[in-house]
Amino acid sequence: MKSLNTRMLVLLLAMECTAASGRTIYVDDDGPADFSTIQSAIDDSNDGDTIIVQPGLYQELVEYHGKNITLTSTNPGDFDVVAATIIDYTVAFVGTEDANCILTGFKINYRISGHGTHATISHCLLFGNIVSWGTVIRSCDGTISNCVVADNIPAGDAIGPSIEGCHGLIKNCTVANNIRGIRVLSGSTTTIENCIIYGGNGIRVEGGATVNILYSDVEIIYGGGSINLGQGNINTNPLFVRVKDPFVAFNGDYHLKSQAGRWDANEGRWTIDEVTSPCIDAGNPNSPLGYEPFPNGGRINMGAYGGTIQASKSYFGRPPCEIIIAGDINGDCRINFLDFQIIALHWLRDESQ
Repeated sequence: MKSLNTRMLVLLLAMECTAASGRTIYVDDDGPADFSTIQSAIDDSNDGDTIIVQPGLYQELVEYHGKNITLTSTNPGDFDVVAATIIDYTVAFVGTEDANCILTGFKINYRISGHGTHATISHCLLFGNIVSWGTVIRSCDGTISNCVVADNIPAGDAIGPSIEGCHGLIKNCTVANNIRGIRVLSGSTTTIENCIIYGGNGIRVEGGATVNILYSDVEIIYGGGSINLGQGNINTNPLFVRVKDPFVAFNGDYHLKSQAGRWDANEGRWTIDEVTSPCIDAGNPNSPLGYEPFPNGGRINMGAYGGTIQASKSYFGRPPCEIIIAGDINGDCRINFLDFQIIALHWLRDESQ
């Protein structure tokens, strides 16, 4: 009997784990899949489900309805895939979602409306949008990471910030060349880390609000709130590849210039610049490197592409190594104390940290 009870317990636990993992639902607007629209897939989903969306143009309002699900493109770590997976309107939360609710890997052609959600938002492109007030991310209190928010303008005379009322962690984001940058509302606390907020954009901290800023390139900070400047902040031109010209019909390119190589999405290849951005290897040294290509300096870049396969490469004053030397952690073609420092800083960590 004891053996039978043990087997039954193992079976029940296995069934519970399977149920908790949820279903995987596929969406494709012009091919075989479970659904042809994102909203139909969400309506059919339950907490814990994952919805994988093929590249395409999805002209619809996307509403989470409070469900803690994962909505993702086929490869959110590849911004070329992200740029081809387009939600052509608003993504809306109801505000009850927690960190297990995920939005990752989309180009969003209007805005994200959070209503106080704690959903996790990452690897999204919001650029070139014409929206009311110019605000493309509002009231999202979870973690927002690796997002490009750029070239957005208001639809009318009223002008607002591009990001407003987001009172969680904003990490490795690029906010540039909008009419205005980020506004932190009274009574709230926002932490900004590894970000680039530049090109006429800054951070407005209202009275009674608190902002913590570290390892970021910020052009201007103003307002009557509490401003806590941590380590590693700079105020200098990040050397974007191309900032949008308001008189020319194309978006900017907010990759960072590098003499060792940066990704050219138009050409689909790496290219060499004549200068190197000060935001390369300038993020928090305790942040994971993620998928940054070698040479990566052993330290994450600031901005949306930091920690991704499109992170601009580290330059050490000479051409990159033709071979990889065992023990050369930062990629400067030498094995020395700098490599030891990087190893010591990350000693005994694993992929979950």
